[in-house]
Order: sequence, then structure tokens, then C-alpha cells
Amino acid sequence: MLSLLRKVVGFETIRVSGDCGGSAAAVVTARHPVYLLSKLARPDAPENPKYLPLICPCGNLPGVDALYWHYRRIPLMRTDGIQLFIYPPTDVCNRPLSHALIGQLFACLTPRSDPWIRERSQSLYEGVFASLVARSTSPRLHLLDMACGSAKITMTLCRKAFAAHRKSFDLTLVDVVQGSRSIANAFYRNPRVFGNVVFRRESLFDWVDKNAGKPQMRFDVALLLRACNLFSRFSIEKMSYGEANALIGQDKTCDPLDSQVLRPAELIEQNSLGRIEHGIGRFIFKNGWVFRQFSASDYFKAIHVVMGGTVSANEDLLYMPLRAFDNDVLVLPSGRSLIAQLLTMANQLVIEDADLLPYHLERHFKHFALDDLSVVDLTEQAKRRGAAVYLVERKPAR
Repeated sequence: MLSLLRKVVGFETIRVSGDCGGSAAAVVTARHPVYLLSKLARPDAPENPKYLPLICPCGNLPGVDALYWHYRRIPLMRTDGIQLFIYPPTDVCNRPLSHALIGQLFACLTPRSDPWIRERSQSLYEGVFASLVARSTSPRLHLLDMACGSAKITMTLCRKAFAAHRKSFDLTLVDVVQGSRSIANAFYRNPRVFGNVVFRRESLFDWVDKNAGKPQMRFDVALLLRACNLFSRFSIEKMSYGEANALIGQDKTCDPLDSQVLRPAELIEQNSLGRIEHGIGRFIFKNGWVFRQFSASDYFKAIHVVMGGTVSANEDLLYMPLRAFDNDVLVLPSGRSLIAQLLTMANQLVIEDADLLPYHLERHFKHFALDDLSVVDLTEQAKRRGAAVYLVERKPAR
């Protein structure tokens, strides 16, 4: 029965592998039955891999390396809007190679870039970057972008700042993925904006460990944009009806939960599609996040069993995927604080993160006794949805 359950759970999932040794998984939006619940519940909602936060391709052995989490979507050309959702493994050790593989896959399949670049660039510029540039007296600023990816957001921030303040920029970019051609194109097309661009293909944690404190490594601003949440933790948690209804109560547009909501096949048969609970609205639960996807409880319950979990005899339980910030990601391999070491190289550090909450930073600062650093939460000022924005810098000397 377990072998059959693996095949059911892995239905319409694709394994992806490459010469680099990395692995990933994928689904096609037109075919995966659990994802299609979101189209029944919210027909006009844009395609988003968060509607299917965890998948488990059919395999022979349970283990953490068999579970994959939502990451990117790739628009497939000439397919009338069909998307390919790409998933790296939840096993943190396997993620760097997986991200490199996904970067190659993205470049091969579509000429398009991340659809959220424009929105994120605008909010980051207005919320934090414009003021940092405006208060600098230097005509040229040195920027460090950690886990830069395509670096399109950073390039966009620099172009906006040049247009408004006539400041130019030297960039140091660090990522495990080979430098994108778009980086070189932006550099050569904007000679007045960029004075110099240096790309380092390396793990950001190893790079910081080796270069922190070096006199030649000095930057005005360091950017850590959605880099830490690439290493968040994922699991499937049990939840009571009472806990689920308490979460739903935070959203006044939601009706209370009952057992019928957990049987989407019956809702479809009765044409009660409006009762399907399968959205990407998220709630804080057990120091992490759960999405409002209670109608997919049986699917996540099956993944839980395939991954070696046990099923409770209590029928009044739901099974939900949990996404939580991993505090260890802020600690370098040497045991030092990632934030503290970045502040030995940069005057200001801008952090954008989907999972990092203020109490995570408070606990990290207390553990490493970072009393000389200050944090400003700029999430509301940057008008970010689904992510937090922080500015970290040294306190003025008394």
C-alpha cells in the first residue's frame, strides 16, 4: 500500500537532474490535480507555486531528500499561459546545487525574467534604497549583492538612483549560479551608471567567512535580498479543527471550517466550489507559516505518510505544510554571525526576507551580543506584501 501511495502522491510530478549534480522537481499547471483545486477555488488568481507548497515525486525511499518546496515559475512559450513550477529539495545541503540547476533551466526555457522584479524593485527603492543613496555624500557608491541571481533588481535600483541623484555604482555580486548574460548587458549599456562590476561564483556563506574584515572589502551598502529564505525549513504538521478555525478567524472573509471542506471531491460534485479552501493567504503557526489550503489536507497527509510519518487515530486532525525561518542560516560555517560579519564590510545592510520576523533578529542579536548594531523595520514603508524589509547598521559612536 505504501508503494501505491507513493505513486499517487507523485502523480504528475517531474524529476529534474543535471550535470552539475543538482536535482529539482517540477509540475505543469495544466495537469497537477491538487494545484488545479486552486483554479476551481479562485479561477482568476495568477499562477503561483505557493498553491502547491510541497510535492513529493514518486521514489523508492522515504527521507528528507524526497520532499521539494515551492520556488519559481517558468512561463512556457506558445502554451497559452501554462506554467512550469520548479521545486528545490527541502534538504538544505542539496539546495545550492539545486539553485544552480534551476538557474540553468530557467535560462534554457524562457527569455523572461522573474515577474515580480518590477514590483520588488519599486518598493525597495522607495522604501529604503533611495534614502540611503540620497544621504551619501559620495558620487560613487560601492554595493555588495549577496546571492544576487540575475542581479536585475540591484541593476534596476542603481539605474533609478542614477536618474534621481546622479550617483554611479561599483557592484560586487556573489552567487552559486554562473553570472547571467543580462548582467554584462546592463553594465555595457549603462556606462554612466556602473563604474565596475565584479562577479564571484561562490557560496555566500563561504565568501563572507573568507572576506569579512579584510581592509580591501569595503562597501557602502550590502544587499541580502531573499537569500536567507532560500534556506527556510519545511515540514508537515498536524493541526486540530480548533487551531485551524482560530487561524481562519484572523481572516474575516473566511467561513468557519467543517469536515466537508476537507472533502474537495464532494464539493466539486455538489458544485460548491466556493467552499474549497485552497489559497495562498498565510497564517503564523508554530513559529512558522501555513497557507490556507485546508481542502488539500488529505494530500499532505499522504505525503506525511510517504515521508515516514505516522497517522493519528484522531479523525479531527488536519495535515498542513509548515514553512519556518531557519535561525542557523544567520550563522556562518565558522560559527560567527552572518549579519555581524557583513557589517564589518558594509556601512548598511538591507535585508528582504519572506520568513525572517523581528523576534528572529532579536534572538540572534541577543545570542551574539550585537549591541552595537541597530535594526529598523521598513516593511510598511516599503509596502511589501509577503516579505519583510530591514535596515541594519552600526549605532553612532557615543
